[in-house]
Amino acid sequence: MFGGEMSLDPRTSVRYEYAKLSSATREVASALRYTRGQALIHGGESFFELDISGHKYRVSGRNKTFKLPDSVDLSLY
Repeated sequence: MFGGEMSLDPRTSVRYEYAKLSSATREVASALRYTRGQALIHGGESFFELDISGHKYRVSGRNKTFKLPDSVDLSLY
């Protein structure tokens, strides 16, 4: 399409947000499994630290902080 005009299907942004949510869910589930596995392997404590306001998390044994999408609403029950 030429002329600088672009039309997007409104469902595209919904699909994109759903994909980000699904990806974040898989990443957190994987991090929780990793943390549990480390505790079992080492016979000690491991931690999963969730920073709700910062939309990020860390797990013991890794020096990296993992970022979650800002569009994901985080809360604890």
